[in-house]
Amino acid sequence: MNEFREMRRKRQQLSDEDSIDILQKGTSGTLALLGDNNYPYAVPVSYVYHKGKLYFHSAVSGHKIDAIRNCDKASFCVIGQDCVQPKEYTTYFRSVIAFGKIHIIEDETEKLAAARLLSERYNPHDEEGLQKELEKGFSRMLAIRFDIEHMTGKEAIELVRAKQNIAACSPYTAPTKSYKKVTLCGSTRFKEQFLEVQKQLTLEGYIVISVGLFGHSGDDDVWKPGVKEMLDDMHKRKIDMADEIFVINVGGYIGESTKSEIAYAKRTGKTIKYLENS
Repeated sequence: MNEFREMRRKRQQLSDEDSIDILQKGTSGTLALLGDNNYPYAVPVSYVYHKGKLYFHSAVSGHKIDAIRNCDKASFCVIGQDCVQPKEYTTYFRSVIAFGKIHIIEDETEKLAAARLLSERYNPHDEEGLQKELEKGFSRMLAIRFDIEHMTGKEAIELVRAKQNIAACSPYTAPTKSYKKVTLCGSTRFKEQFLEVQKQLTLEGYIVISVGLFGHSGDDDVWKPGVKEMLDDMHKRKIDMADEIFVINVGGYIGESTKSEIAYAKRTGKTIKYLENS
């Protein structure tokens, strides 16, 4: 007998690939445990997904830790999309629920590996900062592993119908070559390198998405009120459009804006490449 029930509305069930994609892109979810006096205890937590497992960090004591020590069965929910449609009295949602066994990591090597996974997810390429945090608080933190045994993803029926309508209404066209899209990231002081990389990647068969203004190379409009903030947000949307990002890190330099873009790309599951390997 299967320990986990099947989804009733199978038409709305997401594939495992789509479910994993939501877990990889999410930054928080709700961890459900068996709490005090057998009451359900659901707590929002940050996490990282890695090879069929979820990792969390925690203080050394509290309701969550007591619940984990009392019962190793748990579930974890991530909402990947929740677009409210007031006039339709519904939401266009996509979500995932994972079921499995949860454990406090006792092995110091595995605990350190979990800390590194979390750090790389939320503050990538900052080994110095990670070392300072580990020196300051490693002994006062717990790492938690959630081994996924069963997982289901679901989306709103309206999203299912929309995909079916697109497939049904699309006229037949002969197969065309597919080109990967790449967004360039880096300090705009490296304008010459941006243009050279754009040319090279185009010749390699990429659709290249680049910056619109080079603020550190003479485009003074960037520094007008509100423009820099708009451009930073716009570049995140350019990352959304791409399959991967290419970081122009001349001399190993990566500024704060670029670090933010790299972190965003990691959260959204993009491939990340660098001009110079540090």
